[in-house]
Amino acid sequence: MDLEKNVKNFFEFESKNTLFKNKINHVSYWDIIRYDVFTELQNQILGDNKPYIYNKKSFVEKSLSSSLAFFRFLYQCLRFIISFFSFALLRKKYDIVFYATGGRKVIDNISINPYCFFQLKELAKSKKILVIETDLNFDRSFQKIGCDYICIPWIIMRIISLFKYLNKKERNEIANLQSLLNKSFNYVLDVKSIVKNNFSPQSLLNSIIKIILKISDPDLTVLTNNGYSKFFLKASRELGIPVIELQHGDTSEFDLVTSYPKITDGEYWVANRVFTFGDFWHDRYNFDSKIVSIGNPIFDKYTKKFNLNGNKEKSVLCISVNSVNFARLIFNASKMDHSVRFYFKLRDSEFKNWKQNYPFLSNTENFTIIDNNHRHLYFYVQICNYVVTTISTVIYEALSQTTSVIVVKDEFFSLVKRLETIGLIKVAKSEKDIIRLIKVDSAPPKVKKNFFYKPNSLVNLVREIDNILK
Repeated sequence: MDLEKNVKNFFEFESKNTLFKNKINHVSYWDIIRYDVFTELQNQILGDNKPYIYNKKSFVEKSLSSSLAFFRFLYQCLRFIISFFSFALLRKKYDIVFYATGGRKVIDNISINPYCFFQLKELAKSKKILVIETDLNFDRSFQKIGCDYICIPWIIMRIISLFKYLNKKERNEIANLQSLLNKSFNYVLDVKSIVKNNFSPQSLLNSIIKIILKISDPDLTVLTNNGYSKFFLKASRELGIPVIELQHGDTSEFDLVTSYPKITDGEYWVANRVFTFGDFWHDRYNFDSKIVSIGNPIFDKYTKKFNLNGNKEKSVLCISVNSVNFARLIFNASKMDHSVRFYFKLRDSEFKNWKQNYPFLSNTENFTIIDNNHRHLYFYVQICNYVVTTISTVIYEALSQTTSVIVVKDEFFSLVKRLETIGLIKVAKSEKDIIRLIKVDSAPPKVKKNFFYKPNSLVNLVREIDNILK
């Protein structure tokens, strides 16, 4: 699969057919569903060769999950009704309304949203902030740092959308789009399901967010964008409220969340400003927003804590990417040279099922599987000579900590190709390549401080926000 070619073809398809002008029920819908459409197209192209693992639940697990889901749904409904009506009655004015996406991660023994918690903690010292989420989380981490909070459950919007009637004109619009996609790409895409599961819930959320923004009257809105945030961007832009997007992970000019075709004739919604980790990321957002480097507070926090400044071991930190092929490649490489120690760091989501997903893996004299977070990732980055992975933000974190990086080439290599072009990474296609590159005694590439991560992120963030709110 050629990701770069697929994206360029998709952009051409969008421009040629002026899809940003298409409407359902008087609402432009293409910008809302395009990410889902492209993702489904990618899945069809990959077929059975998907690089990621999808664990299927047993009958017992499904039964328990369904029971828990029912009670969670009731809890979500009750929680939303109480919090929304309390908000409407109090009619509080806020400086910032923040839409937070992403789950929770335990950091310093606290369950938090790692993509925005530290930013909000700093901003809440001087600003009145309302945080909105659409995922159900039982912690009160945002409230504990002085933010007000509302959860508008996505699942409720999905269920309501199932009962939404599509008139003949709307059904024809969907059918025409599906036919156009099928003819252009030779794959059968279920556009009706995408509209039901994405566009309809976001339309409902957009209406609710507009009510919240009109009542709270914020001077600014901010969000972390997971690809399903158009309802928030649309509401902010239509009400004339400046909106900022915080970078929260790797991004690329081949990422449909941050990229558009050169000719975009019609309606689409992006932030007025994007706050990135560093200067490297600026041209990876190819839309007409002002791009500002501010940094990443988690990177600041833990590079200071784990700045060991010692001699690195003859060892390699391998970052799992939830892929059987990658795991097997690394394990086989470890067998080829016992003088090199391999640390295989699993993702948090893999801790429970790694023995099922990777039955061929085992701890050996020079291969250690890390299935916990007892030691921070940066500890291993600091002690190892190399980091080996495919696509991961750890690539940029390692390079910024003077640790060399080897990228194993796969279907998504286009996302990091620029790093090879500018000489910051080495590229491997096989076990032999990995061992050969590890054996090369070369100094790690030098990276300027502002390149991937600008220092003093929280100071930079507060300064930029204050300048906007003046």
